[in-house]
Amino acid sequence: MMIRYERPYSYAAHWARRFARVSFVLFALSLLAHRFGPLTTPHFMALVGLSGVFALLGVLLAVVGLARLWQVAAIGGLASAAALVYAAPALGFIGFGAVQYLTRPAIYDVSTDTVTPPPWLEVPQTEESWLKRKDAVTPRTGKRRSLPIRASPAGAMMARSTAFTRACAPSSNRTALASPRSLASKTPAPISRT
Repeated sequence: MMIRYERPYSYAAHWARRFARVSFVLFALSLLAHRFGPLTTPHFMALVGLSGVFALLGVLLAVVGLARLWQVAAIGGLASAAALVYAAPALGFIGFGAVQYLTRPAIYDVSTDTVTPPPWLEVPQTEESWLKRKDAVTPRTGKRRSLPIRASPAGAMMARSTAFTRACAPSSNRTALASPRSLASKTPAPISRT
């Protein structure tokens, strides 16, 4: 007569896989909606945080499922392993972001000229929602602050061309050459070489 051993069922391992799948789907959809769709950064951060909570819950239950597999040979080893794989992208993304946040300087406005930074050509209107900037980094004042142009190739080119145009323009024409838009609308006076 053959003895058949019935293995117990690990509910923790299977719930871990379910939570980790929800985390993976939520993370993937929010990443795609932020990159290619209308999802703003503060809402993206909230959804990634929620997917991180689901992923962390999945990892904790997967550890319980693996412990049950080791101790009493409970069914659910593959479910626990799948939960760890599904939870890895969300937790890896959050971990990488946390390391970057803690090790990088807290700057938002980038300029090589810190004494007299170039002004914005047009001050951007943004809705910060629940994710506010630190006042120590970007103080809020009632007066209009002279902020530099965004640190992008197009912004750097506009800053260089505006600064070069201002430096090369005659003193009577310097106020008229405040921005590239005014350059396009007005023809500068020819410079005489005498």
